[in-house]
Amino acid sequence: MIRDPEQEAQQWDEPIIASNPSEAQKECQKRADQYGVELESVTEPRKIEKRPQVYRCNYKEKE
Repeated sequence: MIRDPEQEAQQWDEPIIASNPSEAQKECQKRADQYGVELESVTEPRKIEKRPQVYRCNYKEKE
């Protein structure tokens, strides 16, 4: 597929449940590899607690 160089790469996020930030980072990277996209960042909950919480994987298309 040929991409228009002037068009910005598509970005989106996906919620996941993880027990801690490093687990969330690993899971987000694994999903990015499966989807064939780039992991831009992982958004953490406001307060990190010692229980599973919702993190957001932020992806963008590879350029």
